Amino acid sequence: MRLFPLLVTRRFGTTLLLCSLLAPLSGCPTDSDRTGPIPKDQRPPLGDDTGGGDADTDADSDSDTDTDTDTDTDTDTDADTDTDTDADTDTDTDTLPPVDQAEACHPSVEGWSAAWADWEDEVVTLVNAARAAGADCHSGGVFRPAGAVRMDPDLQCAARYHSFWMADTDSFAHESPGGDLGDDPWERIASTDFSGSAVGENIAAGYDSPESVVAGWMTSDGHCSNIMSPSATLTGVGYYRGGSYGHYWTQNFGM
Repeated sequence: MRLFPLLVTRRFGTTLLLCSLLAPLSGCPTDSDRTGPIPKDQRPPLGDDTGGGDADTDADSDSDTDTDTDTDTDTDTDADTDTDTDADTDTDTDTLPPVDQAEACHPSVEGWSAAWADWEDEVVTLVNAARAAGADCHSGGVFRPAGAVRMDPDLQCAARYHSFWMADTDSFAHESPGGDLGDDPWERIASTDFSGSAVGENIAAGYDSPESVVAGWMTSDGHCSNIMSPSATLTGVGYYRGGSYGHYWTQNFGM
């Protein structure tokens, strides 16, 4: 397996990959030596279909006229008109659940695992703890304490899709040529409803917990500087379990 210079560490025989990207696009190397499709049963589940509404209108009209005339000098005329009109309108419309923007950008991220979402939230908590403390990112710069970033659902949706895409295509790179949301982070983010500006992106593979991936990013100058950037006010984290490395992470930053 070809290793990425300065971007790969090994821990107990497990390959851990890191790659950071700060605007403008600089790119990261890919590992083209690994081949083989990802089994379909490792893809995240899709959401259930939502029910629609139905309208039922029932109208019944009955008109009966009965006339009886006697030929005697006594004439009896009986007119009976019975009209029964029943109008029953029953409209049953299922209430659709609110759209989760963090799952709205692509069918592959619909019905995202709640356990994965918990890990994504934990990454944000750990990142904000690092920002609050300040950090020396060495060649990336020395950063004073910075304000917390908050999870943005559009950035999160783009991050989730890219983590899924890397596992599904057996690749590890910021670029996603031919991907449904675009060919790079800026296109992926722009394809969502995100109205701000993208600042940067961190990706990782092989890290099996939020603590380990944030620690890995913080010991890498480029990743550290993305995390500590005072320009960043928003973030989106996407974690996917599966693929060659078992664990894929993407963190987008925006403002």
